[in-house]
Amino acid sequence: MTAVDLPVLPPRVSADDIRSALALYRFAILDEHRLHRTLEGILDDRGVRYQREHSLRDARNGKAVGRIDFLTEDGIGIEVKVKGTPVDVARQLRRYASSGVLRELLLVTTVRRHAQDIPTMVGNVPVTFAVLGGGF
Repeated sequence: MTAVDLPVLPPRVSADDIRSALALYRFAILDEHRLHRTLEGILDDRGVRYQREHSLRDARNGKAVGRIDFLTEDGIGIEVKVKGTPVDVARQLRRYASSGVLRELLLVTTVRRHAQDIPTMVGNVPVTFAVLGGGF
């Protein structure tokens, strides 16, 4: 992974800021675990504060809705996918959006169809896509 030297992201980071930072890197074909570690390094390098594997709960009833890969202190949920159907991924993002915790969602994926077939709004939460490599 290589990147151009850039300043650390501003304190109030957006999903688009993170997507733009990811666009500066070249990614080898990675399994999901290695992609998580790589993304963690990029977020650390950019000064983005986050929690890994954050458990989300539905704001209405307190029920667990799932564990998002990363949650930034600015309320951006980052989910990493290297496989899965757009329908399954969209269902997962809907559950996360129902938590009421997320300001934005960023889907980091190697599957181009995810960005083509998943809506840019899930509930009231905007979704940004970062398609890495030559995904299909």
